Amino acid sequence: MKTKHTPFYILTIAIFLAMVSPTLLSDGMFMDGLLYAAISNNLARGLGSFWDLFLTNTLYPHFHEHPPLAFGLQSLFFRVFGDSLYVERIYSLATFVITAFIIVRIWDKITDAAFHKLAWLPLLFWTVTPLVTWSASNNMLENTMMIFTSMSVLFFIKSYEGYQLRNLVLSGFMLSLGVLTKGLVALFPLSLAFWFFLFKNGMNYKRFIVELVVLLAGLVLPYVILFMFVPESYKSLSAYFYKQIVG
Repeated sequence: MKTKHTPFYILTIAIFLAMVSPTLLSDGMFMDGLLYAAISNNLARGLGSFWDLFLTNTLYPHFHEHPPLAFGLQSLFFRVFGDSLYVERIYSLATFVITAFIIVRIWDKITDAAFHKLAWLPLLFWTVTPLVTWSASNNMLENTMMIFTSMSVLFFIKSYEGYQLRNLVLSGFMLSLGVLTKGLVALFPLSLAFWFFLFKNGMNYKRFIVELVVLLAGLVLPYVILFMFVPESYKSLSAYFYKQIVG
């Protein structure tokens, strides 16, 4: 339904499209984005596997420079839409559309009803951040990661609706998917427990410790189960860990 805020939403979308379209709709992109698209396309064609990604026979025949989740998800787009150079652009754009909806939901949770229709404001601030629009045009892994980190934030905030521990578990689980996308850089939402402890009314040490333990359980247990039942996952992520973090 059209409201007095509708023009601001349209303006925000227009600014985003104006900033990303020149590169999103042209040939070529940042080299890393090209590599990610090629690896995802290879996976869609049966070259390599989810836990043992493949680029070429001579360059990265066993690609463990990053965790595999973003490549696996993007490969689904290649299976559906084929080999067009626009497939990775469609995927990147889709991640931003999904994240925009999550941002609106977060805004609804942290503001009073009178401010809900101002959700275009955080969207605008997000849109005009240069690295955000650059990532949208260049198929970066952060595009996928931000879905999971944003969902983690949303579930964490929702956990305060009646103190629902299951939402804390889901918040931690979303972080585990973020780590499976881009590595340890996805863990920054863990700091929410600390910030809520400092600024949220009614918080105490006991609740802070409980929240942190539940969050960490939601983060760690999926990997324990994964390593137990899918041994190749441990080999793949160990190779990534020693190459990119220890190295």
